[in-house]
Amino acid sequence: MKNTVLAGTLVQHCIFLILFSMNALASDTSIEELVSKNKSSVLIIEGTRNDGGTTQSSGCIVHRSGLILTTAHQVDNIDTLLGRQSDGTTFKLSVVEVDSKRELALLRAAREFSAASVIGDARTLSAGALLVTIATPVNLDFSVATGIVSNTNRTFRSFPVIQAEITAAPGSSGGPVFDKAGEVVGLIMGVLEEQSWATIVIPINNAYSMLERHGLYQTLLPEESYEQNLAPVAGISQLELCALNAYNRGAQATDFSDKQAEYRKAVELLPDFYEAWFNLAVLLGKTHDDEGALQIYKQALTLRPESVVARRNLGRIYLDREEYTNAIKIFEEVVTLLPKEPQSFNDFGEAYRKAGRTEQAIIAFNQAIALDEQYANALYNLAIVHVQQNHWEMAYDAFERYLAAAPAAKDRKRINSWLNTIQDHLKN
Repeated sequence: MKNTVLAGTLVQHCIFLILFSMNALASDTSIEELVSKNKSSVLIIEGTRNDGGTTQSSGCIVHRSGLILTTAHQVDNIDTLLGRQSDGTTFKLSVVEVDSKRELALLRAAREFSAASVIGDARTLSAGALLVTIATPVNLDFSVATGIVSNTNRTFRSFPVIQAEITAAPGSSGGPVFDKAGEVVGLIMGVLEEQSWATIVIPINNAYSMLERHGLYQTLLPEESYEQNLAPVAGISQLELCALNAYNRGAQATDFSDKQAEYRKAVELLPDFYEAWFNLAVLLGKTHDDEGALQIYKQALTLRPESVVARRNLGRIYLDREEYTNAIKIFEEVVTLLPKEPQSFNDFGEAYRKAGRTEQAIIAFNQAIALDEQYANALYNLAIVHVQQNHWEMAYDAFERYLAAAPAAKDRKRINSWLNTIQDHLKN
């Protein structure tokens, strides 16, 4: 591939990966576990260019249905794309969407997978944080390496990127970068030409909107919590006052570990303190402790069974974990609690859709729309389900209604392109 750059810019066509571990950063066991968990979701992407030349890059499976995330420039001017996993399995790839402005591309494999990596949140990273990569440099397929975050406040072509201290070898553009929890926080992009020790990583957050358009939930839970001070009432006991003070310190703290410690102190002192349990669950969700968040939300619901927001957050964790039966049950409970709210049926429908129960999903989305004909989320989701079922006329209608309901939609241009494609399909 041609290597053309200006001084101080990124090398866009010759991408690099670290080859040597920095053993002092983490134990071998933790890295071994991380690699074991994620290696099957990393793949080599082999392309054939229009001029007959070949390319090699990397990608990451982000959903078991066949969705793969990689860098945009690796699919430019490519005629055919093939994927290959570490066990030697090969399959055809097609381009679903390209976002050149953010250097991201979403591909689809002509097959389903048994596993996918978990989408993380790069905003939890800070300078010095451990990074682990699995990628496929030329002649060194599926190499594992470690590095650290150098700076989280960098930009490239107006979008945010991460500077990482990672040495490199050609051929691994699109290789996933994992945090210490084993979640994808970015993709390898390139290095600075005159500072080859500085690798540029595209934060996974840049891909959130793309992934959500194709049915993947964002990892972070909603910012719904009781992050405000609570005032004591008359007659409060000394124990209750101590619990309240701990809670307020947690609400005021800016460090996640300090918040967690104070909220835990509050519930230890006062086990029926719902607000403290709820905030603790939200906090654990933000730090990707899904198992911990699940248990805490369940505890909160024993104290306040009528809480819709706790149920919704719980249901979204189940969706992220692909525990669709549990998610359907939770969102069904939300529908029972709020039967006249469109969002209740929209969430219910999304749980059914992800579970592959498309007929029930269509019913639920239509129920949401019956409650609010301008409910854009349900119109969009209904259109996606119809596309998946090859119901082209109904998909066209739902997409048109979505654009009418959301005149300022950021994806309007893309939806119009899809409408043109569907229209051409119907004509043929």
